[in-house]
Amino acid sequence: MHQHIETAPIPAPPSPALPSSRGAAPACSLPVGAEGWNPALVGAFRKGMAAFHAGEDRSCCPYADKRKASGRLSWSRAFIRAWDDGWLWAQHLANQLSLF
Repeated sequence: MHQHIETAPIPAPPSPALPSSRGAAPACSLPVGAEGWNPALVGAFRKGMAAFHAGEDRSCCPYADKRKASGRLSWSRAFIRAWDDGWLWAQHLANQLSLF
């Protein structure tokens, strides 16, 4: 069962377009509501999208699982999740475009 997720174009920051080795969606196709996300996590999401477009494997996330000296968790898992979500989102958009 596939879930339909609406998208709305969000202007990308001035930067070169993402390489499109997989022929997927443009860099600015973020999920609806992304403008309300933490900007740093949007950056990680975009990096995950860029990794997909560059043909990188999903397991190549550049963010490490870091802990504080006390052993407590840091924000690293949020960045890992945002990167992974971006990779999966780009894959989803590429699959949607390949249906046409």
